[in-house]
Amino acid sequence: MRARWPWPLALLAFAAIGALWLVPGLSFPWRGGLVALAVLAATWAEYRSLGPLGLAWPWPRRTLAWMLGAFVVLELVMDLLVQPGIAAATGEPTDYSAFAALQGNTPTTLRYLAGMWLSAALAEELYYRGQVFLLADRLPAAARAPVAVLGGALLFAAPHAYQGLSGLLVTFAFGLAFAGVFLLSGRNLWVTIGAHGLVDTLFLLLAYTGGLSWYA
Repeated sequence: MRARWPWPLALLAFAAIGALWLVPGLSFPWRGGLVALAVLAATWAEYRSLGPLGLAWPWPRRTLAWMLGAFVVLELVMDLLVQPGIAAATGEPTDYSAFAALQGNTPTTLRYLAGMWLSAALAEELYYRGQVFLLADRLPAAARAPVAVLGGALLFAAPHAYQGLSGLLVTFAFGLAFAGVFLLSGRNLWVTIGAHGLVDTLFLLLAYTGGLSWYA
């Protein structure tokens, strides 16, 4: 579907929505919820449809199979190869101390799980994949995918600086992987929303059981 806004307006909308991640006074997960609403509203205002984001409805065929397959492959590749490789290269594991309070804490873990599906799985995929790719669609054809994949992964990684250098690199790698899944699935954002949510669900359950050493 053809873009209706000139690129300066689209870029301004993208920057304004990105600034919502920094709104003071809003705690997790409500900033993410605000970002998600803004992405949906801006996309509807420009296209009169959410399809360009990758949110076709009803779900395209094999969406659930793509979600589950992407989750399994991501866990195997990222957890067994990429994350240990990054830790070995940097000499430090990813700093997950921010999640120490979840261990054995059922109410907090349940709250994080619910909030994660809104703020991480939904909002991050809408912004760092869906909207980034829409913005990149205004570029020459040969530049679109590289700019969207790399740019989205960089923006996705930046807020995870609290996890240290390894955490930044791991999150960047996940950003590349989610973008790859998005492209391979035919730009089906439901797939990356589901895969992202499942990856983070496993992470939070490991934090709850004290099993984050799995990622070391």
